[in-house]
Amino acid sequence: MLFNKVTFQANQELVYDLVDAKYLFLYSCLIALGASIVLMILMICCAGLVFWLIVLAAIGLLIAFGVVLLMAEYYPQKLNDGVNAARVKYLSFIKVNKTWITVICVFCFLLALYLLFIICKYGKVITKVIPVIKKSFSTALANSMLIFLSIFTMML
Repeated sequence: MLFNKVTFQANQELVYDLVDAKYLFLYSCLIALGASIVLMILMICCAGLVFWLIVLAAIGLLIAFGVVLLMAEYYPQKLNDGVNAARVKYLSFIKVNKTWITVICVFCFLLALYLLFIICKYGKVITKVIPVIKKSFSTALANSMLIFLSIFTMML
């Protein structure tokens, strides 16, 4: 009897949390829809530039993420900081998970190098595909029912 009461209470709190977060979900969906429409318009105007900027940004972010993790791992501050308890938690987490952080850093660097290799090797082929991408985005934007369908599924 007590277990059922606790389970029901936990489920009820979960439902209330979802109800409280419904506006956050709605705003996130609207921002994602607006960003995707802006990206579609940008891809129609200057597909090549936008595509190469996205690829270079992905490579740069992977390298930056790996560097930040390495710096956080190998250059930590003192562990017992009495003023900031969150910092102590953070540093102790880094100390405990040092091997996993190193693996993630190496993975980020290798993935960035792999992306750079693929871009260098298949750059001419990718350049030939960009007009097809531009045409597909213009077709999707010209067909307004696709946009309404995405808004409808978002609302569902």
